[in-house]
Amino acid sequence: MTEKVKITINGIEVEADKGIYLLDVIRKTGIDIPTLCNHESLAPAGECRLCCVEVTKKGGWPKIVTSCLFPVEEGLSVSTISDNVVKNRKTLLQLYLSNSPDSDVVKNIARFYGVNNTTFPSHENTNDCIKCGMCIRTCQNLSTSAIAALNRSTQKEIGPGKDAAEDCTACLACSYICPTDFIKTKREGEKLTIWNKEFNVPVCNVDSEKCTACSICEEVCPFSIPCVSLFRDGSATAYINEKDCIGCGICPGMCPSGAISQKPLDPVKNMVLDLNKINVKGKKVVFSCSRSDTNRDDVILVPCIAKVSLDTIFECIAAGADGIALMCRDQKTCPYGTGGEMAENQIPAIKEIIENIGIDKDIITFIKPEYGKEGPDKAVDFYRDNSFSNPLKVYKNDFSSIGFDKVLNISQWIKQQEELDSKIPEALKDVFDEKGQAALYLGNEPIYDTLLSLTGEN
Repeated sequence: MTEKVKITINGIEVEADKGIYLLDVIRKTGIDIPTLCNHESLAPAGECRLCCVEVTKKGGWPKIVTSCLFPVEEGLSVSTISDNVVKNRKTLLQLYLSNSPDSDVVKNIARFYGVNNTTFPSHENTNDCIKCGMCIRTCQNLSTSAIAALNRSTQKEIGPGKDAAEDCTACLACSYICPTDFIKTKREGEKLTIWNKEFNVPVCNVDSEKCTACSICEEVCPFSIPCVSLFRDGSATAYINEKDCIGCGICPGMCPSGAISQKPLDPVKNMVLDLNKINVKGKKVVFSCSRSDTNRDDVILVPCIAKVSLDTIFECIAAGADGIALMCRDQKTCPYGTGGEMAENQIPAIKEIIENIGIDKDIITFIKPEYGKEGPDKAVDFYRDNSFSNPLKVYKNDFSSIGFDKVLNISQWIKQQEELDSKIPEALKDVFDEKGQAALYLGNEPIYDTLLSLTGEN
């Protein structure tokens, strides 16, 4: 059981777990403390110093510390608003303004403390980079280690190192987590540029003949790009603007009819979902997002694990895989975090479907790697070494009789369904444009409920 200690914050007594960092305790009390380098998925680094507070130990003298790195202990007295604390923050904010005078984030924090200008000389080539190191820590500990600090002192810059530039996979995590929006991305057509490096965007396309207008793509896209439209003749289909699509691959993975396809992603190694090209029999298959820094041949990298469709999972089992794992690097520092969350939430439903047809539900699992560069490899090794040796525990002797073919047939049936022959009432035709098009919201994700009902007796 964790030992509890009592401390006072701004004169109010608070109970906390011994050893946890002071910043976490302060924020839990509802007190707001500014930070520019703190994130729940990253180990604290104390780079920005803005979270400074004044602490006094029993019988000791007050001193200024960075709260994100200071562990609590019994009898600690803390002030977040003392004159020394405010003075330190104002000085820090003046330094940030001298370095990044155009940063809205810095200016907003500074304005809160009454700092509207700086007495420090402006640096040459000022920009919005405050050297907080968040992008470096994200890339080195939760991605492919493509970013580093270049040069030193006033010449210090952030960016891909000469030898690491090829490691960048355009996952956009660094740009997503940057507190001042310094790391810019540029999109022109199917080309994405970040860190002066150009990438092909694996945009998604819709086959209108296969589309059943179920609107799942609308539901799952983190960026609200797909749009289901109803036409005057009663037909309906989804549309994805290729100029807006960012290529995360979530919608093709979730599409129950197989109507959405995606172009290959050049920087991602092992981008193979065609089971005719890989042998999974007797293997434990791991699908992982491209942020997993691994060169292993036994890990299949994808833009987002939500791209791994239910069909792919079924086909892996049918091809004799001993297990299937979906590995999300980190949802909170990922622009596509919604996809990782959806894939994780799918697992219980998939387990239920699999168990319903007589296969051990533990054949599929979800993996969250540890923090750090070696996290993915350690997680994969642990999964392979500690999952049971024969995941395909069939409850009936005859594999063909357990209904697995029925599930595959259901999957194919969903893909092959023709659009409903619906008609628009005369009274509603005026709301359509000249092309007979109007947006239509067609409901929630039905695939799991559909599969479960179709694999049962009904």
